Amino acid sequence: MLLAANSGWLAYMVPKFSLGRLCDVQDPEVFAEALDLALHEAKAYKLSAAAERLVEFHSSENFVLEWRRELSRMMGKLEGASPRDWNWVLNG
Repeated sequence: MLLAANSGWLAYMVPKFSLGRLCDVQDPEVFAEALDLALHEAKAYKLSAAAERLVEFHSSENFVLEWRRELSRMMGKLEGASPRDWNWVLNG
């Protein structure tokens, strides 16, 4: 479970994939309260299906498949296994 700043890239990613909670990390009181809540919620936290896809997308195995696919394409060859793409992460 993540506790992240409520701005930038994580402000999009955390709610999109149910990765945890956001807070204003610049406000010490808000941050402390959010940290306490997140620690209690972490005990029961389970990855959503979308979060599991996100993890698989970022796996070393998927990275290798992506590089093999692109290198094979550049050499004019066909590669067997297809990597997971961002569309798969978003839509399953």
